[in-house]
Amino acid sequence: MEGRAHEKLVQIAPEQLPNRDVRIEEEFIAQNQALLTFCGSNLYFACEEVHGVLDADVLESLEALIAKYKTSLVYEPSFQNLIAAGVYRNFEKRADEFRVRLNDRGGNAEAVMDQHMFRLLVFLQRLAMVNNNGRARGRFFIQFLSGLTRSMSKPEVMAEGQ
Repeated sequence: MEGRAHEKLVQIAPEQLPNRDVRIEEEFIAQNQALLTFCGSNLYFACEEVHGVLDADVLESLEALIAKYKTSLVYEPSFQNLIAAGVYRNFEKRADEFRVRLNDRGGNAEAVMDQHMFRLLVFLQRLAMVNNNGRARGRFFIQFLSGLTRSMSKPEVMAEGQ
C-alpha cells in the first residue's frame, strides 16, 4: 500500500459527479454509519468473488444498483458486462440475506435498509469516482473498499449490531 499513497488520483469537478440532485449530508452518513459499512464491505466482498473485476466494473454495478434502489421496484438490469453483472448479483444476494436476518430478529428491514440504501449507494458511487487513479485496468477503489473490511471478518457481522 505504500505505493498507493503516492499515486495520483483523477480530479473530479463537483458538476461531473453522478446523481448531483441527491443530497448526502454528513449527518445522514453519521446516522447510517453501520449500514454504510455494510454496503461498502458487501460491495468489496462481491468484487472478491468475481475474477478480474476492475473499478470500471464496480462503477457499472453501482449504477445498476442505484437505479434499482431509486425506483424501489423489482429491477433486473441487463448487463453486457458479465463482470459487472456478477458484482451486482453478489451484492444483491448478500443484501437479501441481510434483510432476512434483520427480519428474523424482529426488525423491518425494508423500512430500515432500503429507505437509505439508494443514498448510500450514491455516496459509494461518488467515492468510487474520486478514489480512482484513471487507469483502464485500475483497482484503486476496490483497494479503498478493502479498508472497510479490516475491522470485520464478514458483512454479516453488521446484523449483530443492528
